[in-house]
Amino acid sequence: MKKELLLKTLAIVIILSFICISITPSSAIDNVERFSMRVSDGNILYVGGSGPDNYTRIQDAINNATDGDTIFVFNGTYYEEVNLYKKINLIGENTDDTIINSLTNISDTVILITADYVKIYSFTITSKNNSIKTTYGIKIKSSYCNISDCNIIENSFGIAFFGKSNHNTIYRNNIEEDAYGIYLGFEQISSYFNVLKQNNFIKTRLTFSLSFFNYWIGNYYDNWIGIGPKIILGYFFIFPWVNFDWHPVKEPYNMSGG
Repeated sequence: MKKELLLKTLAIVIILSFICISITPSSAIDNVERFSMRVSDGNILYVGGSGPDNYTRIQDAINNATDGDTIFVFNGTYYEEVNLYKKINLIGENTDDTIINSLTNISDTVILITADYVKIYSFTITSKNNSIKTTYGIKIKSSYCNISDCNIIENSFGIAFFGKSNHNTIYRNNIEEDAYGIYLGFEQISSYFNVLKQNNFIKTRLTFSLSFFNYWIGNYYDNWIGIGPKIILGYFFIFPWVNFDWHPVKEPYNMSGG
């Protein structure tokens, strides 16, 4: 009797999973676009470079910014943990050459996002050479954020979505050589309505927990078999659950460095 009930429950879970991931509202697709360099309001603060009033640390610029400001970071390697607790745009000069590396042996996180409506564009985000066992490229603890045109590489978790991180956009990034490139619903707290579109997922795993109505759209996966949708495995409590990317691509996107 218990076995029969378990099988019925599992069947319901599988059916619901197909329903949840098959219905992709047009707004979830139409509203995804690369972050625009156009700044409509707010001030621009500069990090690096040779300007007389430029900051040397990204965090110092954030601390002196206000909501709506843009922080432009010149090429270089910045060893720091960046805490984005204000609604700002963080823009790198060039994806491959504007690098934020975690504080070696001190911090487990490169970027922490706690404010809504943050935009991050054109960085390499890495925990390379950090001996701390578990590292995070980006921790998202907010909603309506946009991360695009970034290399997110060599972290334990490339992007980890913590509880109630909803309506975020992950668009045209190289997510490579992370133990888990994407983890939705970290610590088993749900994340909903996030869009992951046209990214390269290379030498990494993807998963989710207790998170529904997240949309995987036209990504490249180096482990996709090349036929049918790409299946992303996750969990609903103790039950296996699945998401699908119905239109994965066969070749990686050519990301021109910012």
